[in-house]
Amino acid sequence: MFYNDKVKTDFIEHMKNSYGGQSRSIFAASSPMEEELGKDLYDFNLVDLGKLMGQMGTTTVNASRTKYYVMFNYINFYKHFRADKSNPFLLVEPNWHEQFVDKTERSILTETELDKIIEQCVNAQDALTFRLLFEGLWKGEGPAYSELLNLKENDINWEKNSLYLNDGLGERELKVSGKCIDLLKRAIKEKNYFDKNGKSKGYIKKRPLIESDYVIRGVDPGLRNVEIKDRYRKFLVSRRVAIIKEVFKYSKVTPATLRYSGMVKLAVDISAANNVPVEKFNHKDHWSKVAERFNVNHYKGIYKGVTDNINSEDVKDLYGELVDYKVKDFELVENDKSDVETIERKKRIDGPAFKDSLIKIYDKCVITDESFSGVLEGCHIQPYVKEESNHIQNGLLLRADIHKLFDDGYIIIDENYIVRVSSLLKSDYYKSLNGKKINLPKEKRYYPSQKALKDKMKFFKRADEV
Repeated sequence: MFYNDKVKTDFIEHMKNSYGGQSRSIFAASSPMEEELGKDLYDFNLVDLGKLMGQMGTTTVNASRTKYYVMFNYINFYKHFRADKSNPFLLVEPNWHEQFVDKTERSILTETELDKIIEQCVNAQDALTFRLLFEGLWKGEGPAYSELLNLKENDINWEKNSLYLNDGLGERELKVSGKCIDLLKRAIKEKNYFDKNGKSKGYIKKRPLIESDYVIRGVDPGLRNVEIKDRYRKFLVSRRVAIIKEVFKYSKVTPATLRYSGMVKLAVDISAANNVPVEKFNHKDHWSKVAERFNVNHYKGIYKGVTDNINSEDVKDLYGELVDYKVKDFELVENDKSDVETIERKKRIDGPAFKDSLIKIYDKCVITDESFSGVLEGCHIQPYVKEESNHIQNGLLLRADIHKLFDDGYIIIDENYIVRVSSLLKSDYYKSLNGKKINLPKEKRYYPSQKALKDKMKFFKRADEV
């Protein structure tokens, strides 16, 4: 039972199957706070909403965005009950929700997050260790981390971007990414190691790396006994990954979870390439490919070493739905320095086809619902530069007057697809559009580019800027 249960249930029914589960979890989390404050969630102010977001605790931007989206729509649905008849979320920037994401509590990273960590690594040896685990090097049947620790420079095929791996009991060849190859080159050349990613406060901040044929090398511990040195080397990978905890504050990341992070990313790539959602994966055609790369054995055709550690929920939480990562998204187009007259001429030539493609997707103005084609126009979110600007995700179907106001920055759509109307507009009609969610295409791959919408927000006309 929720606080004000009938109101919450009606909203869930209104949403139908979309975000029903997320709505229930949010209402369950908000109930104690609603009881304490003596008011419904739809009557919360920004301070209340921020406190609730913090209490719910999210570890990914996708999850945070979903909570924000559900609460935005819930308040919009019942804003007529509020004294101000408005939605407090209209006062915040579209990425407001991101401040409540606590990535440090996650054990599995996206590739983008790993890349950011690697960019900040002072030591290529550390960065390479993280990347090799992410790309599938492990131990096979041999001792812990043996594929990493046994890798030598002459095991690298620079032309094929592949590694010849030996875990002490078996061999295999593994193709790696260009990012990995670049790190291999840097790590092999590296002579010194900087403690704590260069932030050590001790007397010794830099130490020489052991000179050997091995790619992954530790600092010389000053020990002559070979047996003790070998025992010291066994802990090299776990010590390197501890840097992620100590320096980058991801407290739950381990060598194993870096490996699982790579499995998740590979599952995403397989999903996109085959147009099959991860929840529809089978062991023969899909999980077997993840297992092959990460050296996981099967038992009677079942790859439990993969599916016991990653699943479709991990993929959705980190990368979104299949449609979110399958289509190549619109990228902002760089100005080719053509003169204004040339650009306008190209725009006029391309205009009719661009409008036709948008009419097929939208049928009506995304803001006003106007469907008479005579007053509808194809609008570029990022202003037209060249042919690439005609990407469907850079387009909106707008009524002519709304198109003009959009181009001039008086009416904007934020990256959550909510209409923002400048306070400089005095018309009650235009003001009534503020806070409305636009009509979106049936297929998510055609959704307007959030990157382009975010860029357009820079041109929003605010009263205090005039």
